[in-house]
Amino acid sequence: MKILPIALAAIFSLEAYSQTDAQVDSLSLAVCATFNASTATTHEDKIDEALLQNLEPFLLKFSVLLLDEDKSAEFNKRFEARMNKNCPSIFQHELSDTEKLNGAPEYIEKISTQNLNKKSCRNLLKNSDFYYFDGIENIDVSIKNNTYLEKFADGSYSKLAFEWTGDCTFDLIFIESNHPKRKYYSKKGEIYHYTIYDNYEGTYKIWSQASDGPIVSLKLNVKQ
Repeated sequence: MKILPIALAAIFSLEAYSQTDAQVDSLSLAVCATFNASTATTHEDKIDEALLQNLEPFLLKFSVLLLDEDKSAEFNKRFEARMNKNCPSIFQHELSDTEKLNGAPEYIEKISTQNLNKKSCRNLLKNSDFYYFDGIENIDVSIKNNTYLEKFADGSYSKLAFEWTGDCTFDLIFIESNHPKRKYYSKKGEIYHYTIYDNYEGTYKIWSQASDGPIVSLKLNVKQ
């Protein structure tokens, strides 16, 4: 999310560690509701309206203190991650900004008909090293011993358990992450559902969906 943290930082600084996940989620859900109900004509104006209507009540309700820029930046990362998770309408707009980039994830409303058989799908694990483009950077992926590990350009990682759930479907179960934003996106034990629906020239096309989130298409590429 590109616009939201900038607008947030311009308005206030927060004690990053004083708010619970439930409190941060309550703010993100309130912002999302206002955003969805807004009659403003641009995405940016809807964001501004949603923030202005909901930030001050949040500050007062939870007695948030104005503090230094580092703690404000940390809260912004946390809030951005939860907004991406809790507000599909904003998440969809953010993805639409990257869809023109080759290989970037795409937001979709319906799951395409799967056209692979079990053997074709399970060939995925004949490989162990992959990468995908998230619209900003290539993220390295390894799948070994039922563990799915993502490594980012800044040296951080996300670790999930890998489990087949059908011929061409699998789940990723979140374990841990030290990525500046993704560590706030998921909670331990949270499950993400995936369906492989195409495979060509070392690329697996996959639908992904969190338990209650939007559906996204991405390309998982075999490392050569």
